[in-house]
Amino acid sequence: MSNQITRHHGPVRIGSATIALAAAVGVAMGAAAGLSAPALAASWPDKPLTMVVPTRASGGLDRLSRTMAKFLSKELGQPVKVINKPGGMTGLGMKYVLDQPQDGYHIAAVIFPFPIILQSRNMLGLKVSDFAYVNAQQADTATIIVNKDKPYKTIGDLLAAIKANPGKLSHATTRGSIMDLFLADLLTKMGLKADAVRGVNYTSGGPMATAVIGGQVDFFLANTRSYARIKSKTRGLATFDDKADPVWNSPPINAELKKLGYTFKVDFFDTTIRTFAVPASVRTKHPDRWKILVEANRKILSDPANRAAFLKVDAAADWVGPERTAAKIAAMEKALKAGMSKKKKQ
Repeated sequence: MSNQITRHHGPVRIGSATIALAAAVGVAMGAAAGLSAPALAASWPDKPLTMVVPTRASGGLDRLSRTMAKFLSKELGQPVKVINKPGGMTGLGMKYVLDQPQDGYHIAAVIFPFPIILQSRNMLGLKVSDFAYVNAQQADTATIIVNKDKPYKTIGDLLAAIKANPGKLSHATTRGSIMDLFLADLLTKMGLKADAVRGVNYTSGGPMATAVIGGQVDFFLANTRSYARIKSKTRGLATFDDKADPVWNSPPINAELKKLGYTFKVDFFDTTIRTFAVPASVRTKHPDRWKILVEANRKILSDPANRAAFLKVDAAADWVGPERTAAKIAAMEKALKAGMSKKKKQ
């Protein structure tokens, strides 16, 4: 990740009459004290919150979440406890949040594209629409990265080697990786077959980076921000974005392809999106709580000191808001569905 980013217990059942009486008493007391209904709503939260991270402790999402929990606790005036619920491609943690009382006191840390993949595979009955997403705090792009000792100085060098030696060069990947869609699109548009480069599967990003550094593979497509820590031993050749990446000094891929005489353009979209979310019902049934949570996140990320704290743990601190976040997720979902459909036909 880059340091130069400018990118239990079940619910207690109470009778409806009791609830109505309590609400009436609350409003009456608020009126007597000169408080409006919005002022009463602002008393939320009145107890500790729980943030559920669906990955193991110490990872990128965990570091981002624990940093946010610290600031969120200060902003909301209540402790925010972080618990890790890894497993099921992040699905176990997301399902855990949905199984709790949907009152805004349980927040899910979410990393896309996993919810889209879970939905496509009908895993745990999860859907992307089960949650309302606060803010795409960290969205990433893909960069083609090689070991500095490899002879490939530019993307042109690498593509020339692939064309001259089909099936000989290798790239690190993980099973079902979103990066494979980018590479397949590039190779296909170059008139090459998907097996023009050998894919070597690894369990996660760490082993992939180690393989590239150690020279076991020729290159890999990686999240631009997530692998900035290895740039002293590697080189970024091109980034799947409209602009050059300032950390890797890697040019936009379509601009490089044009220089090389190719007339096509490759498609790209956010490769990962890290965000926080609550069950969708919280947004509809408790709009006041949703607004408080969104505003708290906005205020936290507008503070330069807070932003610096995120950068120190290699996390981003971008603010785009719920609407743009939804648009980013929709674009990723559309692209992934098209890619999965295309792959099935091959």
